[in-house]
Amino acid sequence: MSRAIHDDTLAALRRPGAAWVRLFHLTWPGGGSLSRTDAGAAVTDGDPARIYSPSPELVGVGDIVETAEPKSNPLTLTFEAVTPAMVGAALRNPASAFRLEIRRAALDADYNVIGASILRFAGRGADGPDVRGDADGPSVAIAFASHWAAWGVVSGRRTGAESQAAHFAGDKGFDFAGDADGRKLKWGGA
Repeated sequence: MSRAIHDDTLAALRRPGAAWVRLFHLTWPGGGSLSRTDAGAAVTDGDPARIYSPSPELVGVGDIVETAEPKSNPLTLTFEAVTPAMVGAALRNPASAFRLEIRRAALDADYNVIGASILRFAGRGADGPDVRGDADGPSVAIAFASHWAAWGVVSGRRTGAESQAAHFAGDKGFDFAGDADGRKLKWGGA
């Protein structure tokens, strides 16, 4: 993934009064997804093209905090009057099953992206989902975190037979891994 900013997008950044919008893409297991924008009309972005619809249901977006400190940069998204498919996904899946990407894009007068959008946040669910129902319909709130470090990795750990044995005595998996030689392996029971 390129972290470079498109030249036309840079020109839009320098132009006073450019229209900037947020593009939200939420995915969950089973192929479910939701692409929304805070623009007043649909926006198409990316390759392959993804259509971001105006979002009447997206009612709360936490602040994206950028820092050089080692932290997880949490953000909460709240949707109201959501579809039954999203409510079902929220009730069936843990927070970590949800993925969120937020992009910023400059738009021309016809709601076309100028240059290319800029990735501002990419993370997975960290808490929730919190599903509630009231007279206005169901709402779903999910807290996301953008982890840029592999916090679960044991310091000094290497992928090899000796290191594996140091952490999991009696595990012989790496002793035979080289014998697989591209063959399909059956794991588990008989």
